[in-house]
Amino acid sequence: MSGSKRYNLLFVTGDANYPTLQTLDGIHSSLNLERWSIRSTLDHALDAKLLDSYRPDVVIFEPLHSKFEMTAELFKERNIPFISLGRRTSSEPVVWLDEYGAGRTTAHYLLERGFHQFALINFNVLGSVAERLRGFEETVHEAGCAASIGEGLDFSPWLESISTGNDKACLNWLRELPKPVGVFATDPLQAYGIIDAVGRSGLAVPESVAVIASCENPTICNMARVPVTALRIGYRSLGERAGALVRDWLEGGIFPVMDSMVPLGKIVDRASTAIIGASDPVVSKAAHWISVNLENEIRVDELSKISGVSRPVLEKRFRVTLGRSPLQEVHRQRIDRAKRMLRETPEPIGIVGQRCGIGDPYRFSTFFRKQTGYSPSAYRIGRW
Repeated sequence: MSGSKRYNLLFVTGDANYPTLQTLDGIHSSLNLERWSIRSTLDHALDAKLLDSYRPDVVIFEPLHSKFEMTAELFKERNIPFISLGRRTSSEPVVWLDEYGAGRTTAHYLLERGFHQFALINFNVLGSVAERLRGFEETVHEAGCAASIGEGLDFSPWLESISTGNDKACLNWLRELPKPVGVFATDPLQAYGIIDAVGRSGLAVPESVAVIASCENPTICNMARVPVTALRIGYRSLGERAGALVRDWLEGGIFPVMDSMVPLGKIVDRASTAIIGASDPVVSKAAHWISVNLENEIRVDELSKISGVSRPVLEKRFRVTLGRSPLQEVHRQRIDRAKRMLRETPEPIGIVGQRCGIGDPYRFSTFFRKQTGYSPSAYRIGRW
């Protein structure tokens, strides 16, 4: 192909929300903009006239709405190659995220924190969100636990959802849940609404109700009354992968692989899950004492005295309840605090180490790298 040839790419999406903008950013980053013109449109605005006017060489398509097959036909009728994101319409290449795995990851996160009681909301659930719910619920069941399901409850913070009947039902459902409970929110906006409702119901986050969202929007997560822990899904990586396939396809003549899965990101810890949901009161008391005293040296012998049991008994109860030792729980909490401070504050690394109980900067950096595989400075700038 000629080096001077320019290509037109059309990105078709259902909504200009945070995941979509992250995906579009990934597409941009993977293409040479001197050779590529990139335009976007919402799916409901797409028609034959628009396609004939822009004449895209290729389309990246989010088939999220009920008429996705009709939209795909528009491309096929004009012999426009396209890559689908998340859902195959027929035989085109597809790049997808492991939505089922997102649900499993959030469930494992709560299980590792000792939760045995769970809840989720089944309201207006479609497509990828349904897969997240299924992954969460099946993982909880595999662990021998059950999940209470709030059928038809609308926890969105919009005024329209706060009708007398819906609001009362949401508050009653929260009050009746067994405590402590880990609640799975399908997105940050639902998590925001759940946290608001927990406060209005006279309960506390995370002491009675811990909340985790299955995807992240940093603005909404940090705007909530209690900042929301969320799974950082690789939407930007999704766009990068799709853009790279398109580039190799048109510039290099390499037909894309038919199935390309993008790995999930990592859980971003925030205050909405900053608690151990252990059913064992001794373990719960000890874990809470650890969290309050993280800045100090913590010895397991001292922890056993405070908990009112011998060290062997404490060790056994921790392993039975959480699957780890008291010392491992100290390390976990120190790393969680360090990650939050590195991500959310400008404090020097030495001060972060002091707040986590490791005053020597070299020792703290060594400890952090051993536990996470990254240096504190690399983690802070996002190389993870």
